[in-house]
Amino acid sequence: MNLTEEIAGDSDSEYVKLMRIERWLSEHEYSTEIDISAEDLGSPERFMDRFLIENTSGYCSYYATAFVLMARAEGIPARYVEGYRIDENEYATVK
Repeated sequence: MNLTEEIAGDSDSEYVKLMRIERWLSEHEYSTEIDISAEDLGSPERFMDRFLIENTSGYCSYYATAFVLMARAEGIPARYVEGYRIDENEYATVK
């Protein structure tokens, strides 16, 4: 059994699995001072091992990426989108 299977459990509910993954991730430490190199990010497996098992701390995009990879490992469709949109008609200037 791999880590994601262990965390998500044997529930038939995708929602329950996702909530278990979210709860497990929320127990990790949030930090902007992390020690993960570009090489560690080269493969999903290496990222997961380095971030979730060896380092266990990171920032928002790392948690979002881990959540998506864990959901996919459970066969639950997921994608990660990052960014923002500014409505030019609502704001005259952007600071």
